[in-house]
Amino acid sequence: MTEPEISDEQLLRLIANGSEVALNILYKRFKDRVYSLSWRILFDQNGVEETVQDVFVKIWHRADDFSHVKGSVSSWVIAIAHHTAIDALRHREHRATINLEEGELETKAITDDRSNIMLDRADIERALGRLEVSDRKLIEASYFEGLTQTQIASRENIALGTVKTRMRNIFLQLRQFLREENA
Repeated sequence: MTEPEISDEQLLRLIANGSEVALNILYKRFKDRVYSLSWRILFDQNGVEETVQDVFVKIWHRADDFSHVKGSVSSWVIAIAHHTAIDALRHREHRATINLEEGELETKAITDDRSNIMLDRADIERALGRLEVSDRKLIEASYFEGLTQTQIASRENIALGTVKTRMRNIFLQLRQFLREENA
């Protein structure tokens, strides 16, 4: 069994039947995306590594739960990663506390080893403060309440495609704001 010969759905069926080889292939396909998402939520190397491991353990135990009717394997894996990272964030002893409505942010400096950018509390506050209130509300719902884009769309009575587009644009804005802060 080689990677290009087998679909993600086929891999999940094999994993459900106990194939560690299939799990290893799925891990290779998704580890970078799971890591990246976990990093954006946790900003902690140890927490991210534990989260990545937890995600693939959950996939191992829940492979039977996947339904192609509800979405792709990719979206299923990313949803598991998102919820696992949010759970890790909630259980962290010294987690960041953010109240976007009152403009408060308590967090330690964050070092992104991949780009050597040092973000501090003031940088993050300024970047978030530059967002429209409606955009901050989407970020808070997604990353601090742990809601999926589908849940946000339902709660805010916005089309799912609109939520996806807005979230992408918000992250592009935040990235630009943070680059400007650190230029």
